[in-house]
Amino acid sequence: SLNSFRKDTQNQILQEAIQKVDTQDSVIVVEGNWHEGVIGIVASFLTQKFGKPALVFSYKDGVYKGSARSYGDIDIYSIISSYKELLLGFGGHVAAAGLSIEEKNYQTFKEGISKKIYKEPVCDDFCIGEIDFEIIDWDLVSILDRYEPYGEKNPQPTFKTFGVEVLNVKRVGEAKEHKILMLQKGLYRFKAIRFHCSDDIKERMLIDIEYTVNKNTFQNQTSIQIQIVKLDL
Repeated sequence: SLNSFRKDTQNQILQEAIQKVDTQDSVIVVEGNWHEGVIGIVASFLTQKFGKPALVFSYKDGVYKGSARSYGDIDIYSIISSYKELLLGFGGHVAAAGLSIEEKNYQTFKEGISKKIYKEPVCDDFCIGEIDFEIIDWDLVSILDRYEPYGEKNPQPTFKTFGVEVLNVKRVGEAKEHKILMLQKGLYRFKAIRFHCSDDIKERMLIDIEYTVNKNTFQNQTSIQIQIVKLDL
């Protein structure tokens, strides 16, 4: 039937889109030669699965047509409209939007929107206090989950840990603008991400960090990851 065909097509696009997701970025932006009738549904699913805004684009004849979904209190429409000079057209509201863009402007838009959506939480006002890594576990994640979604009106709480050892540093992102760190304090290790990181972080350093505690899903594996919002070398 037509409905089962649409569902099969939607599921196929969804699986292809998940494979393209860069979980380290602040926003999901994926594209393919997909049917534009289902990209809105796919964008909604990706937003819920990864807990961040998502834009899904269908490419045809030199034009990307996209559907965007917001997360938390992020105004996806205002962010997209700030790049209106690059767009052929756009419309929508705070939580969802549609847009079209020529191929020549697509990469500029994609890089720009990632930086625009990324905002560091206001540190001091929402810092719960100093903790050691041994406190970070799935029970803590479960407690934090109860207060979602986080956004401008409901800022995500942060924690501080001092004297954390840097075991490994890796650059990620299309322009290698983010850094993933393996950090250790006492007997406990966690992977951390610092978005748009210009800090000169080196292995074996001891650093003081302020961070949020998050779930990270990659290749169907879910782990605890901390996002650094402030650090002192």
